[in-house]
Amino acid sequence: MKKLSLISLGILASLHVAHAQTISSKKWADLFSYNNVLAMKEDNGKIVAAAENGIFYYTISTGEITKLSKANGLHEVKVSAFDYNPQTKIGLVGYQNGSLDVITPEGITYIVDIPIATGYNGSKKINHISITGDLAVISVGYGVSIFDLKKKEFKDSAFFLSGGLYEASNEATIFGNKVYSVTNTGLKSHEMNTTFPVFTTWTTELAGAFKHIDSEGVLSFSSANTAYVYNGGTPTPIAQSFTNVHDVVVTSGNIIVTDLSRIYTFNTNGTFNSNVTFGEECNTATRIGSSVYGGTIMSGIKNEGGTSFRPDGPYLNFAYKLSIYGDNQILVSTGARKAGLIQPLSIIKIRGSTISPETNGCILHILSQTPIYSTYWMPYPTR
Repeated sequence: MKKLSLISLGILASLHVAHAQTISSKKWADLFSYNNVLAMKEDNGKIVAAAENGIFYYTISTGEITKLSKANGLHEVKVSAFDYNPQTKIGLVGYQNGSLDVITPEGITYIVDIPIATGYNGSKKINHISITGDLAVISVGYGVSIFDLKKKEFKDSAFFLSGGLYEASNEATIFGNKVYSVTNTGLKSHEMNTTFPVFTTWTTELAGAFKHIDSEGVLSFSSANTAYVYNGGTPTPIAQSFTNVHDVVVTSGNIIVTDLSRIYTFNTNGTFNSNVTFGEECNTATRIGSSVYGGTIMSGIKNEGGTSFRPDGPYLNFAYKLSIYGDNQILVSTGARKAGLIQPLSIIKIRGSTISPETNGCILHILSQTPIYSTYWMPYPTR
């Protein structure tokens, strides 16, 4: 494990993170896109959000936005999972390569790798993280692992191996003294005891293909089209049909289900409360007070009024070309996209003038008629 000391900053103790160029290096600033929000947690009026290449913090009352990335503390890019405990002020970031960052008020600790079973050659991507108290259950392609956030070390792992094949845990949560995991074959559970690592001792609570699960006071999980409340050992379907469920989030008073086009909120007994649409696809959502916030794919955090909140940055985290423009600007050409990624920026600069892009994701140079794809202009970090 490698530790980067950020003691004086108290990153998550107050959720005020200095700007990227002032934390670990005055010479570096990230130019990542924070549009694609993967997960969110609320802490005393602030939203902690994970995007593809970093974490950012949005203060609802003031609109202040700060961020944390590899430029100023994290050790990797390509975030794939995240959770945060507002009581302990500890966050856990999981990456596509299987590594982890533990973020505490005292610093950031790098966990190089997850436990791997002998003979497992599948993906090491962290599929999902769920924190309960000082423990996190981590879902991976081989099953689940328990991580001790105080000791910063792995405890038991359960390798979902049957018939010579490993089954992935899509998501998991700790509820009571049990770990509940949703897989493509069912909702599975086991007490955290000495037989936890033995997969043959796990119980299949309900057969089916399930993708999402969360708990806080109650447990809720979902398939692609149906969400359930788990009461007293009995899964009860919520009386609402969904289209391609993207996420299930349980807070102290609500169950929030995000599907392809809407955000639905329910009481913790499954009674319908409201539904909201943000005019675009969301990965996740949460309810804070009486307001719903969406974690969108293309616009960062969005409130019910349609206002977006995210750090400045390019439209996407991949581009066709980077160019230096003038003395202090970088031109990032992200190009036209399809299937949810086609919307170009509303204004594009060309040789000092501005014009609006066409709906096909590009415009034509005024004189040469050469296609010029959607771009983002940003200050070039000075040294």
